[in-house]
Amino acid sequence: MRTLEGIRYLINLDSAEIQQNFAGGVAPPDKVESEVDTT
Repeated sequence: MRTLEGIRYLINLDSAEIQQNFAGGVAPPDKVESEVDTT
């Protein structure tokens, strides 16, 4: 049960991030910066 609760918690966080991304129209700065720096 704790595993399911943990998974649900992570899914909720992911969905919240995705909603923010759509609202802002851009991906999270940290992810974008890391990709650009690597390139």
